[in-house]
Amino acid sequence: MGDEERTVEGFIDWAGDGRINVTFEGLPKLVVEEAKGEGLSAAHFLLTAVAGCLSGSLLYCLNKAKTEPKAFSAKAKLFLHRVEGRLRVKGINVTLLPVFEGEVPKRAERCFAIFRDYCTVTESVVKGINVNVEVKPEAK
Repeated sequence: MGDEERTVEGFIDWAGDGRINVTFEGLPKLVVEEAKGEGLSAAHFLLTAVAGCLSGSLLYCLNKAKTEPKAFSAKAKLFLHRVEGRLRVKGINVTLLPVFEGEVPKRAERCFAIFRDYCTVTESVVKGINVNVEVKPEAK
């Protein structure tokens, strides 16, 4: 496969009153609200991205190993703390809860050992993501 590169592009529009609209081609609009605490914040989306990626990666592996669980859920918690007066993400805990009929299948054990390596978002967050930011002001 080699070094494959893909992109995901989102568009952000200010909606006023502390809200921004986020759109991705072909998907429903998302609303992010940071100011008043009345809606989903960027921290909610980060938690969802990490926990969702881990869940999807484990379920994919279990499916390939023909050991799909009878049920599946996950619990996730994001911890915020202040650094120099500003809130920062300190950590994220994720507990994955697959439920199997009878005993846990032996083939599932291999998935438990390797699934995290295939989780694009989580492993990128753990290793640190290079974020390039530029501001291009425009006067009209």
